[in-house]
Amino acid sequence: MMPTKNTIAAGVAALLTLGAAGAAQAATPASTAGKKLFIASCGSCHAFKPAKTAGRIGPDLTYSHRGLSSIVSQITYGGDGMPGFKALGKTKINQIASYLWTQTGKSSGGGGGGDN
Repeated sequence: MMPTKNTIAAGVAALLTLGAAGAAQAATPASTAGKKLFIASCGSCHAFKPAKTAGRIGPDLTYSHRGLSSIVSQITYGGDGMPGFKALGKTKINQIASYLWTQTGKSSGGGGGGDN
């Protein structure tokens, strides 16, 4: 399923709450919430070095090259063996997606918004 305009807009809005391009390095309330949500909701399946998780069911997300809208869609609807987590709600999904996206360096250049 393709993300809707509302889903993409919500993802962009969540990203904007992180601040300027250097937000990946700064601990903001949004990035802290995203990290905590990732650990609680995703860490048992996914390894991700910035969150210090070591899940081995799904892929290691440390070197992910996905765009923000793709991450939001994957968390929301699932796919490739992963269930969807729409029940988390848009705010939490956007916090997790923004955290992942910024921690993989996408907010500091490198093309960011697309599915790189």
